[in-house]
Amino acid sequence: LLLIAADGSKTLVNCGEGCQRSFLESGASSGAPSTSTNTHAYTYTYTSTSVRVSSVHRICLTHIGHDALGGLPGMILTTADVAESAARDFQRRMTKEANGTS
Repeated sequence: LLLIAADGSKTLVNCGEGCQRSFLESGASSGAPSTSTNTHAYTYTYTSTSVRVSSVHRICLTHIGHDALGGLPGMILTTADVAESAARDFQRRMTKEANGTS
């Protein structure tokens, strides 16, 4: 379950095995219509919309069990890889600007 707050922040509730696969599949079917219900500050989305794994701001675990955190190690590694790649790209751009090349 992915909760999207009014400010756009995303909270993933539980991170079971196959969670990343769901994110990838939602990107492939991003043209599908979504049904959302606004309740208080959150929008509950019932069908797939395109969401990147790295866009999740927080993960809430409802209990300690494989069904709730089996996919957490992979999720952490994926977001760390995305952050590291972004840092390398930023460093390359800054180096090019410092050297006066584009």
